[in-house]
Amino acid sequence: MACFSRQWYRFTFGFEENLNQDACDLETIFEGLNGDTGSIIKMIESTVYSKRFRNRSIVSN
Repeated sequence: MACFSRQWYRFTFGFEENLNQDACDLETIFEGLNGDTGSIIKMIESTVYSKRFRNRSIVSN
């Protein structure tokens, strides 16, 4: 489940995680997926409620 959580994070945010900065978000996503009541829906909810997701910025090239 940890591998799936990391891949989900990378897909959602478009970059590889930095464990120093993103450990809390990864743990929250993992718990949403793997906890007692874990499910894909809980994982998605934990992602969209995360600070990083809510405060996304658009980078133009």
